[in-house]
Amino acid sequence: PDNQSQEKIDLLRTLGAKVTCVPVCSTDDPNNFNHQAKSFADSLENGVWTNQFNNRANRQAHIETTGPEIWTETAGKVDAVVFGAGTGGTLSGVAIYLKEKNPKIHVAS
Repeated sequence: PDNQSQEKIDLLRTLGAKVTCVPVCSTDDPNNFNHQAKSFADSLENGVWTNQFNNRANRQAHIETTGPEIWTETAGKVDAVVFGAGTGGTLSGVAIYLKEKNPKIHVAS
């Protein structure tokens, strides 16, 4: 949506992405950024829409990779983790993994 930071937009463009800013609107509005992304992917011959907001693989990837990486790199010495929340995949996936290791770990966004 058009409320993203200019730094994020600039970085994506530097990496070669075509960035189209759309107005912030409710999730049931056809102009919502998520619907726009699906429509754009559908219009491309080899387009792929990852559906990150409703795709359980998003969370699972962080259960299998990010969570274990944090645990390993800290030698299990983790009291708390804080994440920005977008789709919720990182937050929920890491929380599931780390809380299995230590239920006392605090997870926040």
